[in-house]
Amino acid sequence: MDISSFIKSIANPEIRNYFSGQEIINVGDELTGKILDFKSDGRTLVDFGKFRALAEVSFPVSKSQLIHVKVAEIGEQIKLSLIDPETKKSITTKNLISNLEIVSDDEFKRLQADIKQVLGRDASLFQGEKLPANIKSALLNIHSHFEPLNISSNISKLIPQLKSYIENSGIYFEKKLENTIQNILSSFEKISVKQLSQFPEIKDILTKDLKPNLVILKEFFSNKEIVEHSSEKREIENIRSSIDRIINDIESQKNLAINRKESTDQTQVFTHTLNLNKDEQKAKLKIYYKKKKGDLNKGIRLSLLLSMDRMGEIRTDFFNVKNDLNITFFVTNEQAKNIIEENIEKIKEELSRIFGNLVINVIVSESKIAQFSSEDLALSNSKMVDLMA
Repeated sequence: MDISSFIKSIANPEIRNYFSGQEIINVGDELTGKILDFKSDGRTLVDFGKFRALAEVSFPVSKSQLIHVKVAEIGEQIKLSLIDPETKKSITTKNLISNLEIVSDDEFKRLQADIKQVLGRDASLFQGEKLPANIKSALLNIHSHFEPLNISSNISKLIPQLKSYIENSGIYFEKKLENTIQNILSSFEKISVKQLSQFPEIKDILTKDLKPNLVILKEFFSNKEIVEHSSEKREIENIRSSIDRIINDIESQKNLAINRKESTDQTQVFTHTLNLNKDEQKAKLKIYYKKKKGDLNKGIRLSLLLSMDRMGEIRTDFFNVKNDLNITFFVTNEQAKNIIEENIEKIKEELSRIFGNLVINVIVSESKIAQFSSEDLALSNSKMVDLMA
């Protein structure tokens, strides 16, 4: 506890009984206090609206200053903890985290299966009417986006596929569109929205990126009239539910990143679920983005969590600086460690075509694997203030 930011309130029995009997304040209540005056004995008079208190405040305050506090304890002393702007931000971040649920690869597989069924029944889905061209195109684009990755394939083939999957995941849609529009406008004094939409770069983003395709389908399948006239209501409901969850995942991650933009963290983290071609394999990839473009020279960091039928969960952390690559495998047991160590030379041979200096470590650590989903969501502790009444 930081004593410099904690207010410890000394209350006599009459005051404590008054608070208890009248329930003027309760533990957990948030209050706003105004600094009224400074007494000769060093105490500070604070008006909390419901009551006034002579407080022993050990950090700088000025007359008329507002302080935001939370009731920590009511007993021999009334204790209030200070809520500063950073704490408010942490609370907001915590709420965003509680709503953050990364969509699973099973969701992607179900969505692909439902899309395949809808496309296969194009002629009969809406009582003989074919799907509109833009809807069919959006379905095909989404189906293609979630094509399973083959992590066993040659790395030269896997990297471009993985790069496209991440860049078009929907999280970066607005930023990509903004940058592309700015580049186009820099070459034209005047251009209409219609003309802008015809540029190949804009069309490419709208076609390949997941988010605009999801939005088109969400609007289409939310039309009650379409659902009522459809002979395949179950597939439509499934697709609509999957789309809602994927959009929620995209927006939750973006909101979390925005909320942390002004924090002291040097990176922003986004998590991507990877759809693998083998059902017994599951994977999530975390990408750490530097807030400042110049910071890219300080290194690029990735973290991959892979769940395999034979070897269990494996976490792999990658750190790349220029032509150097450091890889650390975290495994659950010695057997998995031995398997990786036996194949290290093959891994180095494959990667040496791309990177000059390679360092590979293998560590048995279940705790490091367990921290994958939570370690980057740590919140700064709220400061405390000692108030004495």
